[in-house]
Amino acid sequence: EYRGEFKDGVKSGQGVYYYANGDSYLGEWANDVRHGKGTYCFAKCKSLYSGDWENGSLKNGFWKLADGTSQVRKAPKLKNDGKGIACCTASPG
Repeated sequence: EYRGEFKDGVKSGQGVYYYANGDSYLGEWANDVRHGKGTYCFAKCKSLYSGDWENGSLKNGFWKLADGTSQVRKAPKLKNDGKGIACCTASPG
């Protein structure tokens, strides 16, 4: 479910998207994809990625892990099937 701004019928500007698996993304959108500054919260592993997105892909930013520690890293390539991003088995490094 998406709540936010639209332009020409697609997600554009600020918004939040709630995925079927419980994950959420809050931030900037352009042409119906995550683009700009934003935070993706992973429900299952209780961690988040906050930083830069480009054309729907994670770029640079930081991970905040379930134990409260943070890691500044270049984002890994993660699979997005439209239901959320599978990260809990992926290492942020």
